[in-house]
Amino acid sequence: MSKEDAALIERLGGPANLARRLRFDPKKGGVQRVQNWKVRGIPASVERDNQWIAKERRALRKEVVEI
Repeated sequence: MSKEDAALIERLGGPANLARRLRFDPKKGGVQRVQNWKVRGIPASVERDNQWIAKERRALRKEVVEI
């Protein structure tokens, strides 16, 4: 799943943009936290609390299936 999560993070504007959208403090490692998700995967709790991420995941999967 980490490849899919890495693609999803890029689709959402990259680690810095996603960290800003999630209101993670960049001075406290917010961008690095999101960058780590490219390898470890986006935590289920983050996706559950931010339904727009799940919506983007579904859209990404649909695009991949259509190709």
